[in-house]
Amino acid sequence: MATQIVTVMFMAGAIPHVLTNGWVYFAFAYGINRLIITMIPIIPHVPAMVGNLIWGLALTSQIIIPFMKLHRTKRL
Repeated sequence: MATQIVTVMFMAGAIPHVLTNGWVYFAFAYGINRLIITMIPIIPHVPAMVGNLIWGLALTSQIIIPFMKLHRTKRL
């Protein structure tokens, strides 16, 4: 939320200078603000995504890699 407030402050500060070089700051702050808004529904699911990533890495290291080694040595 604090980051969103700061981006709105950048946008507000850039409005008087939009006709010169202020449009760059306005566009950058607006894009970051939109990105934050799109991330709001995803943030509660981040722990689950990290857990799934760790589980997938564990499966890869414990199941897939040994089978690949066996396949390379033609013992499968």
